[in-house]
Amino acid sequence: MRRGLHCSSCLLVITSASAGSAAAIAINADLVLQDVAPGTVAGYELRGVRPVSESRAPDSPPPEIDTTRPNIARVYDYLLGGKDNFTVDRKLAGQLLSVNPGMEQWARSNRAFVVAAAARAAREGGIAQFLDLGAGLPTYPAVHEAVRKVNPAARVAYVDFDPVAVVHSRALLAKGDGLAAFQADLTDPEAVLADPDLAKVLDLTQPVGVVKK
Repeated sequence: MRRGLHCSSCLLVITSASAGSAAAIAINADLVLQDVAPGTVAGYELRGVRPVSESRAPDSPPPEIDTTRPNIARVYDYLLGGKDNFTVDRKLAGQLLSVNPGMEQWARSNRAFVVAAAARAAREGGIAQFLDLGAGLPTYPAVHEAVRKVNPAARVAYVDFDPVAVVHSRALLAKGDGLAAFQADLTDPEAVLADPDLAKVLDLTQPVGVVKK
């Protein structure tokens, strides 16, 4: 399925929830991103994206966030031009970029595929609910922002094993009807699917777009 993909993410649309009979459609990055103008994602501008060299405001972390150690989700957020990262994360990002200067573009291309694929699944496949595994930190546009441009009633559950990512997601994303964020290990799919937070927003008897990053 990954052959020919330009990004590390993929989106799988589960069209039947019956065990042993699930049909799925893999969405290929080549198809999703073709004819998309630079600086846009499926028609959405990449607003708020800034160079990683830009100076930042002083850190003011929530009390439950440890800023003495770098966090990979926050490093990724920094590469995307996000705001939810701290000095220690930016230092590690700088070290990574010194080894691989193309990492920033990779991160942004990866994010572009995620939201473009989700929007296409909503638009062309009529998918109205999504499960985002390894969601990371909130960034613009989030999956629910992309799919709700197509269907304002779309529902999204964000899942990550990293408690830092979940704290940010709950604070910034999981507000309003049809959204949830919770901590779980995607290598334990039974636990993910049995989580009560997932049941609040997703109906597993209906098609689900699964985003795996």
